[in-house]
Amino acid sequence: MKVEVKNKPWEHFIFNEFFSKNDYQILKDFPRLESSYENITGFRDAIDNRVFLNDKFLSKNPQFKSIFRTLNDVETIEKIFDINLVNCSPRPELIDDRCPFFHEVHRDHPDKVLTMLIYIDKDDEQNLASDLYIDKNTHHTKLKWKDNGGIGWTIEPNDDKWHGFRPMEYKGVRRILIINWVKNHKWNDKSQLYLSHRNREFTFDSKTWNKLNDLKRNDMYDYYMDWCGGINYNSHTFEDNVDLYNPELEDNLYKKLKAYILLCRRYRDKQINMSTEKLRNHLNNLKNLVENNFQEILYNLGATKWITSILMCFYDLGTVDERNYSKEIIYLLSLNRIDFTRGRTMFTEDPIMRKDFINKFKNVGSIKDFFKYLKQRIDYEKK
Repeated sequence: MKVEVKNKPWEHFIFNEFFSKNDYQILKDFPRLESSYENITGFRDAIDNRVFLNDKFLSKNPQFKSIFRTLNDVETIEKIFDINLVNCSPRPELIDDRCPFFHEVHRDHPDKVLTMLIYIDKDDEQNLASDLYIDKNTHHTKLKWKDNGGIGWTIEPNDDKWHGFRPMEYKGVRRILIINWVKNHKWNDKSQLYLSHRNREFTFDSKTWNKLNDLKRNDMYDYYMDWCGGINYNSHTFEDNVDLYNPELEDNLYKKLKAYILLCRRYRDKQINMSTEKLRNHLNNLKNLVENNFQEILYNLGATKWITSILMCFYDLGTVDERNYSKEIIYLLSLNRIDFTRGRTMFTEDPIMRKDFINKFKNVGSIKDFFKYLKQRIDYEKK
């Protein structure tokens, strides 16, 4: 990516070679969109069947994964624009404009913090780039269209960054990609956003993390373990940054641990097939990995959920001895986390566990029945 800063009529950034050649070709070759341009008002909210590159889009179009990494490269984007994108998400929209669509002169909504507009392809030989304005009524510049190039700018309250696409006759389709970064707590339509953090680069940085206090250090390892893989609840698909079929080939301890956890969960839930012998080999490798790195694992993951997740591998799939051993440790860990001077330590805000608790006790009519049920469950778990 090449970037050039311009100051007139207001500060903006000109891009060249925004995407790699391969990613640009994917965007260019993607089938024509079926968005409806029957109602033209000068604003995109009148267009039907708009195509936002959200989590579901990526799950259906995995060839876009590298493109999403570019769009989600927070570190690079923050450096270019000198902006903080904490608590913000990208809102990428692929667009096939058709005549007579134009875009009214406007300033961006203050719930947006950043806009990038990338030119992908056009059928007409005319210049179909954007127009910049000094104010709402004073045109300043028509930018030059360059495939895989574009423009970006930051958005501040009451700024003067007027822009649009002047009415003109043109043939065929004008394909562009608009990426707004928006404030998570302000933007209501989450279906327009790409929310998964796993498609952002996240560098393993143990030297820095290990200098933090205990809670902050555990938080960083917790986030990294989550980033390594799991379910994307926005698209209900798996999104992994580890090879769960070959955990031993991963390049650090935490990737290996997460790969084993995912492997065991998905085998348990019949989402992958594997021979019993191969699974047993994986469990043995996991056991050795934990034993050889026990102190580090406890030190960096002790205040997270991942200790229990590791134990659940053996609770779900291990031998009778492994199951009983892991069950005993899980009980002891759970009891150790209870502080009887603080009742909230015995309460979870996890919605699945709360719903499960309610369902279990819907038909309990007395304290005696409640106590009896709890005792039966504990006796069952001891078996």
